[in-house]
Amino acid sequence: MGDQEPVVRSHRFGQYLRRIREDRKLSLDAVEELTLGYPGRVTKSHLSRIENGQAEPTFPRMFALSQIYGVPISMLAEKFEIDLMRHRLPGDLDDVPDEEIRKRADDLSRSGRNDESLLLVELLIERHGRTADSAADPGLLHGLELERVNRLIQLARYGSAKDRCERLVNRTDISRKDRALSLYYLAVCCLRLDRLQFAIDFADAARDEIAETEGTQRVAASLENLRGNVLLASGRPDEAQAAYRQAMALFEALGNPWETCRARLNFAAATLEVGDPDVARAELTEVIRQSETAGYDRYVALGLSHLGLIDYRSGAFDAAESCWIRSNAIARSREYIAVVFRNCYYLRQIARVRDDDAACRSHERTMRSLLGRVDRTLAEVQAFKAELGGMA
Repeated sequence: MGDQEPVVRSHRFGQYLRRIREDRKLSLDAVEELTLGYPGRVTKSHLSRIENGQAEPTFPRMFALSQIYGVPISMLAEKFEIDLMRHRLPGDLDDVPDEEIRKRADDLSRSGRNDESLLLVELLIERHGRTADSAADPGLLHGLELERVNRLIQLARYGSAKDRCERLVNRTDISRKDRALSLYYLAVCCLRLDRLQFAIDFADAARDEIAETEGTQRVAASLENLRGNVLLASGRPDEAQAAYRQAMALFEALGNPWETCRARLNFAAATLEVGDPDVARAELTEVIRQSETAGYDRYVALGLSHLGLIDYRSGAFDAAESCWIRSNAIARSREYIAVVFRNCYYLRQIARVRDDDAACRSHERTMRSLLGRVDRTLAEVQAFKAELGGMA
């Protein structure tokens, strides 16, 4: 019975591969012939078993299929992973209305459970059409695709999110509003992939797109927040402050407390870098209070992490350690890996000052285990990598 479990779980992935093949007007024989030049040759009988959920593709075979179908392997791997995770969804969602599922997805995302939120978005995409090419309402599919991109970004899957955004931007039937949001997400991905000039270019393109488009106030607010992120990453925290302040005002006007808290957290981080820890502390304390009330766990963890840095820089190591331990208690359970990495980086610094070798080793093991999954643009990640290089 145990041997059958992965077959059942990969059945939807097989159906997905079949749809792609049929959309490309390729027969099983044609795919077998086209894979002859790849290390992972796919026979028609094996592909038939994969499509029917009776076998799973190896990585070399998945690579060959990605090349033949013209689909990035990151997208195939993402689809396969989501299919394997589908057992985490409740089994009684078929009759649940779209709006209820979307509300659940939003609630899960706000509490930091973006992997589960992504599953619900995928369910809606499957419910409403195979692809935007064949959907009766492509606008609906574009909107759901953008929600999927948002969850991928929250999960730090920037390469996959970027691929999907590029496909959306190049569509001829996409609305200007959705195109602007796609460009915005492209800018976010480029920022996280440490391609600052591309981030600036896409952000400018999104700003041009929304200049003549109604109903894009939220995109405009998000662009200001993004501009602050780019400025902060470029070492211009004073200019970033102004952008974050504008983003806060726009989100408040929209009545969006979730995004307002995010912009306020960013404003506090920029204020700390400018050299005004007292104002930063006051902002962070208020953000943490609001986030605890609203259940925004991620923002509570981030706010505590920033507070810890204020105490650390002032030499109040006990207070800093308390903040980071509280932050990690939330971040570890929710897998906010960037927050955990950052906290452990500074906790190890404190352990070094105290000559606590056991704590040093513990925090270093945690950082090493997260290094391949955490955002490489984080200053603490770059510092740790430089240290490892120096040790080597």
